[in-house]
Amino acid sequence: MKILFINFLLFQFANLAKAQVKQIVSEQLNKCLHKAITNPFMTLIEEELVYLSKEEIKLFTNFIYTRRYDDLRDTTLKEYFDKSDNKLSVKIKKDSNFIAATVYNLELLNAFRNADSVSSKTLNAFDYLLGGVWQQGTSVVSSNLLTHYKFLQADHSFLFVNNLANQNEKVKNYSGFYAINNNAIELEVRSKTILKGGMLKHKKMPDGTSRNWYVNRKDSLINLDKVFEYYTLATSPIYTIKFDGIQKHFMKINNTIYWKTFVIED
Repeated sequence: MKILFINFLLFQFANLAKAQVKQIVSEQLNKCLHKAITNPFMTLIEEELVYLSKEEIKLFTNFIYTRRYDDLRDTTLKEYFDKSDNKLSVKIKKDSNFIAATVYNLELLNAFRNADSVSSKTLNAFDYLLGGVWQQGTSVVSSNLLTHYKFLQADHSFLFVNNLANQNEKVKNYSGFYAINNNAIELEVRSKTILKGGMLKHKKMPDGTSRNWYVNRKDSLINLDKVFEYYTLATSPIYTIKFDGIQKHFMKINNTIYWKTFVIED
């Protein structure tokens, strides 16, 4: 059964090795490759893969699979394969945990390779997918959301909540209405909450860096009346991945990744 599955993977991913296109390995892909080399049993996480391009996903897929089959390797990654070969023993390659991690990683990479996308040029579809809560950095929802945007399609209103506001930032949140235009979301801010006062705390960290933050700051609500503020958010297309029976959406807002969290709020 295991041989049949391996043959299936061979058929599915062999085409990724045929195009031996020389590429420059990005910093993010380099980071992902080194993590995979250091820990062969590691399972990949979507928050790291999301920063890779389609071509980098193909390269990474080739690496994860052909650690076992060197005749299909992309020569672009030769130095990484050399390091991996020094790490991977025959025992590890036969380990059920290594095989399970490889299968999981290939399936996750395949989900990113097959991701659907909708750009703002397809206005209605983009507007529909935009509706909801978009959380910075991760799709995992805790009891308190991280920095996030909430877009309501019904009246095109929005709310932005800055989770960093209790550190050095002054703007806690702002709200108003939005419009979609040319790969951007245009915001008309009608009210905002800023933090005033407080005492600045300072702490020297063990690594030599400094940490600064405020305590006892107070909220100050500002209604802008007719003198509104306007901001433009550059956006990527909205991408959809389907993995392990779950569908997730992500996009870049001002070059930062946000995930749609499907949080239901009152």
